[in-house]
Amino acid sequence: MSKKMMVLKVFNDKVFLNPEHFVAIQNTNIPYEHMAFRSDGDIYWKVEQLDYLLSDRSLRVIVKEYRTNALADFESQRQQFLIDKLVFEKFNWQELEPLLMYYQKSRLKESLLGVDAHHSSKREANGATSRSSVKDIQSFTSNREVEQKPTAIVITEEFWIDFDDTRFVRGYVTFTKHIEKIDRDLDLKIPNEHILAEFDNVKSWFAKKLGSKRIYVLASITFANNEVTEIFAKSSQIEQITPDLIESVKDQRTASLARVSGESTSEKSLFTLQEIFDQLGDSDVNGNIFNQSENDVFDSLLKKEGIRNKEQLTYLADKKHSENYRLRYTLKPNFGFLFLIEGEENNHFVWELLNSHATYVWSIGNGKQDVEQQFKRIEGILNNVRTDGRNSYVETYKRNLQDNDLVFRRIFHKKNDATARDSFAEWRRELNGQLT
Repeated sequence: MSKKMMVLKVFNDKVFLNPEHFVAIQNTNIPYEHMAFRSDGDIYWKVEQLDYLLSDRSLRVIVKEYRTNALADFESQRQQFLIDKLVFEKFNWQELEPLLMYYQKSRLKESLLGVDAHHSSKREANGATSRSSVKDIQSFTSNREVEQKPTAIVITEEFWIDFDDTRFVRGYVTFTKHIEKIDRDLDLKIPNEHILAEFDNVKSWFAKKLGSKRIYVLASITFANNEVTEIFAKSSQIEQITPDLIESVKDQRTASLARVSGESTSEKSLFTLQEIFDQLGDSDVNGNIFNQSENDVFDSLLKKEGIRNKEQLTYLADKKHSENYRLRYTLKPNFGFLFLIEGEENNHFVWELLNSHATYVWSIGNGKQDVEQQFKRIEGILNNVRTDGRNSYVETYKRNLQDNDLVFRRIFHKKNDATARDSFAEWRRELNGQLT
């Protein structure tokens, strides 16, 4: 083997210089945060030594062979000068990619040949005499020995762990694992900058979105002098928790609100946003974990294709609902919204069920009771509707048998002989005609 060549072994989060010595991957420029090497076979690289920086004991190399068979050279290599850091020239993607278990290619561009032409691999020296070329120093593969540091044992583990056994903390996922090889319980952390502590309450939703109740973990533990000196862990499932996936989980959980109506055992008829989230029957704790506003929830629910009264709902939310009062929600008989429109003479309570055919409007004089009392009055009416049905309530009101101290009207969304555009315009005209 040429004096300027050497063989490196890449194993999980270590780059071995020979069987006894390694450089932690964190002390290289390998973008380990965005990729992981395969663990189903040994990876040996033949590299050319380019130069050595004495000030920080770093060796700059370029990979010449990504699948070398020169294992005997690796076994016989001896360390002549201390190496604390490895700096690789840009990698050949066609050669590197087959060696990876997973990766985020968009985050690797600066480390790949031909991807980013503006990237420079120049390294700054701390003085003209600090840098030595390989020809000016004895080869790494010299048979002379340097003073050896205490031998470290690197233990690798691959295992599955249930989502329920993990804990989400700001910036990482953590769990405790018993390592048989050293007979110890260790706390492992898998970093992810997008994770918040609040997500621990809804981690079952992440499991649903990822399609697995467990995560697969690759871990390496460095053990020296009977002590654990370093722990490194990764999981492809945790890597997938990106802002896009978090937003998708948020939408999926919000969409489930509309399905709560058939499961709720509450005797209430009107709910605030927080009370609606508290109705979710999660295996996790309930609540508005993502701190969504009424507008966030409304927009998310209307994203679904085929909402037949989307125009009516949007008009009521954007143009009519009072800014002075919170939107209320119903669960039974169906999921819906109760809007409050403040008129000059009356307060108008507009009940619009999600994906329904009609709008229900109750008008109460704004001098009668305060608004919160009026909300309670409407809740009592909705309790009757929930018990007897909407059609029964309409017929009873028409016969002047109940609620004759207020004005009630049902407005259908679409006439049988009208187009959708004409129907919305007619609905809007009829609605505004009652808003006094």
